[in-house]
Amino acid sequence: KAYLVPLVTDSIQEMSRIVERSADDPLDFCTSFCEFFHGIELARMVYTFEEHMPADMQKRVEPTYGELLHAYSQFEFSLDYARFLDDFHRREEDDPKRRTRRDKDPISAAGIEDIDGVCGEPTSLNPGADVKEVTYLLEAAHAYARFLIQCGENGEAGSFSRSQTRLPGSKPMPGEGGGDLNLYHAKVRLLNFANSQQIGESDGMKEILGSIPTAYWRQCIPELITMLHSDIEPVRDNATDLLTRMAKEHPRALSYAIAVAAAAADDEADAAGEGFEVGGFRSNPEALAAVRERFASASRALEAIGKVKSALSATDPRLFADVTLVVSELGRLAVLHDEELLTSLQDLHGDVTSRIASVSESSEPIEDVMRPAVAELDRLVRDALSGAGFVTPHVKSFAKKYREGLLDAVNEFKGSVASDPSNGWRAVKEQMVQLARGLQRKRELRLKNLSPSLAKLESRPGGFAAPMPGDVGGDVDSILVDIVSVGSDVTVLPTKSRPKRITLLGSDGTRRVFLLKGNEDLRLDARLMRFGSVVNAALLSDPESRKRSLEYSTYSVTPLAGNSGLIQWVEKATPMSAIFAGWQRRTRAAAALPKVVPPPGSDPDPEWRPPEPPEAATTRPLDLFYNRVSAALRAAGVLATAKRRDWPQDVLHDTVQRMRAEVPQDYLHRELWCGAPTASAWLQKSVRHARS
Repeated sequence: KAYLVPLVTDSIQEMSRIVERSADDPLDFCTSFCEFFHGIELARMVYTFEEHMPADMQKRVEPTYGELLHAYSQFEFSLDYARFLDDFHRREEDDPKRRTRRDKDPISAAGIEDIDGVCGEPTSLNPGADVKEVTYLLEAAHAYARFLIQCGENGEAGSFSRSQTRLPGSKPMPGEGGGDLNLYHAKVRLLNFANSQQIGESDGMKEILGSIPTAYWRQCIPELITMLHSDIEPVRDNATDLLTRMAKEHPRALSYAIAVAAAAADDEADAAGEGFEVGGFRSNPEALAAVRERFASASRALEAIGKVKSALSATDPRLFADVTLVVSELGRLAVLHDEELLTSLQDLHGDVTSRIASVSESSEPIEDVMRPAVAELDRLVRDALSGAGFVTPHVKSFAKKYREGLLDAVNEFKGSVASDPSNGWRAVKEQMVQLARGLQRKRELRLKNLSPSLAKLESRPGGFAAPMPGDVGGDVDSILVDIVSVGSDVTVLPTKSRPKRITLLGSDGTRRVFLLKGNEDLRLDARLMRFGSVVNAALLSDPESRKRSLEYSTYSVTPLAGNSGLIQWVEKATPMSAIFAGWQRRTRAAAALPKVVPPPGSDPDPEWRPPEPPEAATTRPLDLFYNRVSAALRAAGVLATAKRRDWPQDVLHDTVQRMRAEVPQDYLHRELWCGAPTASAWLQKSVRHARS
């Protein structure tokens, strides 16, 4: 004990002298740079060593860190300084013993004065945040902000300007060589600080965010929009101010995100309002509180988004109006009214079935039990026949073909409710079958019948100002591409969600193909693609990865309103379904061999018969899954018409495991081998698949 405290304090004071000498000796830049980073590593080592000291000895050592903070604050390499402070704070946050000790024995008065000299007077914040915690976090946030500002205010997503000179033999500056990864780290930490209870409400955090060029935040727009829902007013105001600045300086980067966020907040507020109207919360106060919170969150977001929309409209009125048109029209095109009707009727079928089954156990009259289903069916058919306010040639054609049958089915169901609702529902099921068959035949559609507004873009006076999806977040110096027109043909893919393939002509003359998906929230897909960008930055910063040209394949994902979005069409790609279909064909062909031909290399055996192909080789995977899972649900006492989120997890797991058992685990390897004419072609296919 007699030697530990002097050893640690002397080491800290030596680090302070190293850092001060590095900052004050610009002529010996290279040596200073090395000494600075050696000091960083020594600081981490000593601080880890101090972590194992008794509490009374730690109290004697801690004040010395104020001097060290003074020294580091004078140095310009703020990224490592920020990480240095982050290490201090995170170690205390992750260790319950240190958190308890910090609350009981806060830093001494001398240490507080030293830290305050670096960070300034701390703002009064959360009662649980002590002075040391606040000052560490504020100083770390300042350091991250200084790093972003040092990397240049030109909005480049990389590092320092390539024209910036460095002394020969010196190490790269922060941000050079893998600088994108450093920028990601700095921005993520600043967003964490902005949402933290310790400093998120402070005036210092507002000044820090206001000092950073807005170009750096283009890749963080989803996180900033999420902050608009915060119930902490300063956090919400900071995000609003930052997005408003972006609307003035980079309106293209923000246009789609704000248009989608505004539509989503509107839908959320409407859904919460409908929840209030439906009522029934007297016996469920938790549900009432949840609806109130949803409504309050949507209202807060709408108020903040309104300010950003006003700034966008003032900066470029034509841009935001055209983007809003694209978002709304493509959102309706993603799920056509007849597709939505069929999906809604399928969901209603489960509700009607459960209501009919509960009639015998309910004390209410059968008319009261079935009344909500009757009202919902009437609303669905009425909206489908009217196009929900959007009358297009496609809606007119649908209404002309199905109006009589749908109305007769609704009336028959209404008339049978009092006697035999299951009999009346058969007429609705027949209409569902006809709708499904009609949709299966519609593979090629004309855009002018689906969305006349999009079909007439090219002939609009003054052109069209909406950016090309996936191009809005590019570099500042890149060529800006706008949408000129939408292709006249829309191809519907034969899958359950019926996604559409559309073509957009850009102002650069290039036609870009997109997959328009509906009934699916693509915000998660967009986050995954952004995570892929972070992975690429990490791979680029590693010499071995650069040498092997390792890369995470990404594509653009643009979420739209109404749980829909655009996904960049990946050319020259083979879907896994096609590879699986190849295995099915080969398995069926092997089973069809002449029954007297034995396998190659075996002795002739007149009794030999080729094995029967498994069911997985003769049935579509989706059909096989639903057949198996329906039987498993019935065995578990669950209606097959129940919503998928209500299916037991063990039933789903067992079904998938039984299906996997029928397929060779190396079928992908087999198909790559069988599809390659030579060994070199197989190697090329395997490498390409591994990099995809």
